[in-house]
Amino acid sequence: MTASPTAAKISRPVRRLRRLVEDPATIADALVHHVSSPAGNFDRLTAASDSSHIGAIDLVALTALGAPASIESASWILSEVGQWLTAEILADVPTDVALPDAGVATVHRIADLFGLLRREGGLTRSASTRLLAAKRPHLVPIDDGTTRRALRYPKSDAWWVAWREALDEPNRALVRTGIARAAERVGETPDLAQLRVVDIALRSQVLGS
Repeated sequence: MTASPTAAKISRPVRRLRRLVEDPATIADALVHHVSSPAGNFDRLTAASDSSHIGAIDLVALTALGAPASIESASWILSEVGQWLTAEILADVPTDVALPDAGVATVHRIADLFGLLRREGGLTRSASTRLLAAKRPHLVPIDDGTTRRALRYPKSDAWWVAWREALDEPNRALVRTGIARAAERVGETPDLAQLRVVDIALRSQVLGS
């Protein structure tokens, strides 16, 4: 994950994301399936977690998405040093700012946390990006091999630019429509960030689930 948009070729990822967002029915289908599947436990567990630090509940939640932390990584994150360093960065990242409205400094800071988890925590890329999505779901999508294959951008590209471009206000309104349609079918409004909903829809489309 990189926070630098320099020379990134984002037109294709933006087009693909916009095509997905423009179909509220697809979003609703994916969301209904997700909330009733084992993967839905990821969002239920992390919603109950303290946004100011990475706790044991977040690490348990990773197993719902098939990217568990190793014992060594979990031990570092839950250690006094790990808690201090990760909480220090999380304190600099607002919980209520969506990616399209975030400043560059905020994006760079969340990228700092990704680097810390990989470097000091020894987490895999898959586990690290899922933890970021857990702690700041309005700001960070899960950025892994599935995402890159679907949107066709390499690891070095500025993932956040494509998502930011695709989720302008008209498209965010369409996502809200998809969420409302899902709520009509499951009897409740899924309490998920819009970015997280689009992420779920993208994975459902790619994985055919």
